[in-house]
Amino acid sequence: MPVRPPVEPAWWTSGSIDGVAMRDALAGRDIGAVFRFLHQRGWSWAAIAQATDIGEQRVREIASGKRRVENYDVYVRVAVGLNIPRDYLGVGLRPPGQRNQLPDAARNLDNALSAGGAHNSVMPVEQSGARKAHVPWVKEDVTDVLDRIRKLDRSRIDPEIIRQVRDGLRESVAQYETLEHDSLVRHLRSRRAWAEAALEECGHPSQRQHLYEIAGIASGVLGYVAVGRSEFALARAYCLEAFRLADYAGDRNLQAWTRATHGFCEYYAGRYSDALELAEDGLRYAEGGPQSVRVISNGVARALGKLGDTQGVHRAIGEVDELMLRNDAPGGIASSITLDCYSHAQAVSNAATAYVSLEMPDKVQHYIDLAMPEIIACGSPWSQSLVKIDLAFSFLWSGNQDLEHASTLAREALEASAGRPVVSVQQRVAGFIRAATATWGNVPQIAEIRDIAGTQGTRQPAAGAERLAWTPWQAQDRDRSVTSGCLGTTGRAPPGRVPTTGTSPSPMTRPSATLPHEPSRHSPSRTTIRFRRTVCT
Repeated sequence: MPVRPPVEPAWWTSGSIDGVAMRDALAGRDIGAVFRFLHQRGWSWAAIAQATDIGEQRVREIASGKRRVENYDVYVRVAVGLNIPRDYLGVGLRPPGQRNQLPDAARNLDNALSAGGAHNSVMPVEQSGARKAHVPWVKEDVTDVLDRIRKLDRSRIDPEIIRQVRDGLRESVAQYETLEHDSLVRHLRSRRAWAEAALEECGHPSQRQHLYEIAGIASGVLGYVAVGRSEFALARAYCLEAFRLADYAGDRNLQAWTRATHGFCEYYAGRYSDALELAEDGLRYAEGGPQSVRVISNGVARALGKLGDTQGVHRAIGEVDELMLRNDAPGGIASSITLDCYSHAQAVSNAATAYVSLEMPDKVQHYIDLAMPEIIACGSPWSQSLVKIDLAFSFLWSGNQDLEHASTLAREALEASAGRPVVSVQQRVAGFIRAATATWGNVPQIAEIRDIAGTQGTRQPAAGAERLAWTPWQAQDRDRSVTSGCLGTTGRAPPGRVPTTGTSPSPMTRPSATLPHEPSRHSPSRTTIRFRRTVCT
């Protein structure tokens, strides 16, 4: 137990520290003097911290003069915890010796005010059957009131500083694809640390919301960068932190954005059911606003594709069309982590990826044809790599096989993002190599792709290595056809397969663009119902 001798009431009236009377130190709200005074009388720093609910390191800094206390709630905790008459610190009208003499109504009001609460009306101090308590008027000097106003102003931050930091951070989000990630991470961490320090000092409610927003964006982008480096555990932590900060900021669009980023993490970690659940939750916060386009196209549609729900993907893409009109989707290509609405090209390129998982080459090529002009014009190396890999996949399947075209596209995809590897490109290239090898064997064109990928750090299987045939479909879905509910076309759902060991998969094995994982717990019908309940009602 921390050393904590009893407090003597006379300390606060007749004691002194460093030649200054304690009564004067308290009147000046010199909490550092109070802590030093107690320390000289046998109180340990830990005991002071425990009594005042202030961290021990912070107590030491206050006592040494490195930090000043200027927060009303802290003054209240110091007065209550150290048995100092509150009017000595100017935080209440209770005179010494009357600590427990207030009737219940007055004591409840006093406690509520101490906690920052608010009442629409004040109960009278004198109640039926209660003894009237005498609470004398303690006159304050005008300068004391004015000094408190000055200190309130000191708890504000220059709005221009907050605006510049926030605008700079949003600009980093907008330019994400063109920035060098090591320097970006340093920039984000410095902004995150600045916001945290500013929150310690800022007492203005609306400014605190802006600071929480800044911290939330910084943490969310750090999570996105961590996904690109396959650091999924760290990415999850950043995303959870960003979501909590967005909650404190009262920004539901930012909460939807963090859910989309977290779902992106789980998608590339191979947890497709989790990715779908996060995307569906993100839709609740997006409320049909700008982030809903990203959440559905990048989150819901792609996860449903991996889970084999063809009708669910059709429905999701239909929802995206409507939401883009409602939110006036921009032209060109926005940042992949934009805080605003995805563009048409981004939405349709994500649709293509969803249909890659369903092995529907006509759909893949249709949506990539719509996206490709804007993708080429935007200059994003990752976007160009990803759409070319998706297009390469479409030339693997029966009736559409073209080894030269597929291998050329895969080679161009690797060249586009050479020197800037990210998990999305790495996993998708690895999936293409597996599927192409299953279709054509280790022919020279595929061997060349494997060699290029190896020099770029892409994890891919060696020629002839044992492969797992993966599918999320249930056995009863074998060889079924599904008619689109929203696009008016018929798409083939690939036959269900059971993972096998020691046998070569069929040439039609679904190309897996992700790490090996367990089949989903959810059946296609269950994911369909969940998406319909969340989006379509």
